[in-house]
Amino acid sequence: MHDPATDGAPGQVVNGRYRLEAPIGRGATATVWRAQDLQLGREVALKLFPPALAADPAFSERFLREARAAARLSHPGIVAVHDAGSDAAGAWIVMELVEGGDMATLLGRRGPLSAAAAARVGRQVADALAAAHQLGIVHRDVKTSNLLLTRSGTVKLADLGIAHLEDGAGPLGTEPAGGTPGSIHALAPEQLRGEAATPASDIYGLGLALFELLTARRAFAGETAEAVARAKLSGQVPSPAVVRPDLPQELDAVVRWALSPDPLARPAAGDLAGALARIAEPPAPAPAPAPQPMAAPPAWAPPPAAPTERFSAVGVSAPPAPESGKRSTGPIAAIAGCGVLILAAVIVFLILTMGLGGGTPAPTPTPTASPAPTASAVPTAAPTATPAAAATPFPVPSLLGLRLRDVEALAAQQGFLLEVTYEETLDERPDVILDQDPLNPTPVYPGETVYLTVSARPATVTIPDLKFATEDELIDTLRGLGLKIGTRSNAYSGQVPEGRVTKTDPAAESQVAPGTLVAYWISRGPKPSPAASLPPTPAPTPSNRVAVGDYYCLTLDDAEVALLADDLTLGSVTTDPADQPFDGSWRVIGQQPAEGTLVKIGRKVDLIVQDPTNPC
Repeated sequence: MHDPATDGAPGQVVNGRYRLEAPIGRGATATVWRAQDLQLGREVALKLFPPALAADPAFSERFLREARAAARLSHPGIVAVHDAGSDAAGAWIVMELVEGGDMATLLGRRGPLSAAAAARVGRQVADALAAAHQLGIVHRDVKTSNLLLTRSGTVKLADLGIAHLEDGAGPLGTEPAGGTPGSIHALAPEQLRGEAATPASDIYGLGLALFELLTARRAFAGETAEAVARAKLSGQVPSPAVVRPDLPQELDAVVRWALSPDPLARPAAGDLAGALARIAEPPAPAPAPAPQPMAAPPAWAPPPAAPTERFSAVGVSAPPAPESGKRSTGPIAAIAGCGVLILAAVIVFLILTMGLGGGTPAPTPTPTASPAPTASAVPTAAPTATPAAAATPFPVPSLLGLRLRDVEALAAQQGFLLEVTYEETLDERPDVILDQDPLNPTPVYPGETVYLTVSARPATVTIPDLKFATEDELIDTLRGLGLKIGTRSNAYSGQVPEGRVTKTDPAAESQVAPGTLVAYWISRGPKPSPAASLPPTPAPTPSNRVAVGDYYCLTLDDAEVALLADDLTLGSVTTDPADQPFDGSWRVIGQQPAEGTLVKIGRKVDLIVQDPTNPC
């Protein structure tokens, strides 16, 4: 418990430089203050530990060591550490002041984020953790209350390297009286077993945070810390899609990947950031992969010069032909088919002449950019057909729903092989795992093969005859075929009833590549007489645009939270009257663009604010 006398007081100057102004929050052992740096004339956040702790030599040594390590980090996604020390007031650490609140507060106010917004937040945090892990720094307590929002809408990771110095939870270590200690919800199973925290523990914490961002619930519920710990140690892998069935399968799979009970099965921070980036900003549809010149990998031998590097080998069978915007008919299709047969014959010849036609393929060493693993995760000897007694089996997790490139990174890390076959489907994005053999949790030794079935887009799609269909029916049908919705136009028709489709472009029965834009015309009914007039039909909202909300009379702090939830960001803030000092309690009296305006996702919204003493 805190002794208020040791928490500091407004006006107190710490280290002859930092004047305490107002408390921001309290944890189990520390108080965080808004403070003024008297030397540089800037506002900072100062975390103050009581003198009793500062007098403990073991605590002081560990505190300064961790603070110095955190100060070495310079990353846009990490709250900067400016200074640290101890004096009669206690141990203190000075950090960058982030005034947009934290994600735990956002969830309490607005509920869960959209899938894209949660993926963007997770990517930023994973990037920050990757930078920390490269320097050997482990956070140990990644949770939504340590994810702080800036006024520009980005996210910064707080308390990196020093979070474990407190036993509290919630924003800045706080927790309602009588509640479960909050940090128990951020701990990985291995930490609950008393093992040291590792970078994989931070990944588990981020997986728990992503679950909360997507559902506004904790992944493991329990009225006591013991109940939460038992649930985590049971080996359960929570799925956010159980709470929100509308979530993309790929995002659900990535969260479950981060929440793997086995630390070795979790992705590295950089791999997790890449997977989340592809969900937050999916690329344009790409053609199916071209046939590979090598259907099976050559024999593998460990590199003599760099025995500690990780290597991977992925055997890939020839996928379907790449997409084409042109029709494939008649002689052209026949020539293309002959080409594939000739290529297959060449591959078989190469396999036979190289002596690789039988047995399990062995891996080809290819260095990966992932951080170096622990010794238990790196194969130290060349794998053989029968695993050596010293080899460590790896329990392959469920790979269903993950992207192929992420599974390749896992295979590279653990030294097992992949053999891929492609299945044409319109029900899933390209390069997503549809099936695996063996299924988890069968142990796989380094050098053994996991067989994957991966989604691929068909080379061509036939435009259906949608005349007389409703607009909703047309949109659902085209999207189900992997086609994009093009421009909507209106046309008079004496044959097609009003509100129904008259034609499409490309026309019905056309052969087109997946992802092709299809324009369509909606009937306005028979052409009216010159005296009649019809109201215009509004165009549908494009999928990459959002409508600006109404932020009138919200405080500036609440408006920032609302903008983030609406997939928008805060632009300039001006005051009325102009050039007045303001804070987050000032209320919005004007905005640009106006409410209801369609803008691109991420667009900045400029606000005009007024002193809260004046009514809106």
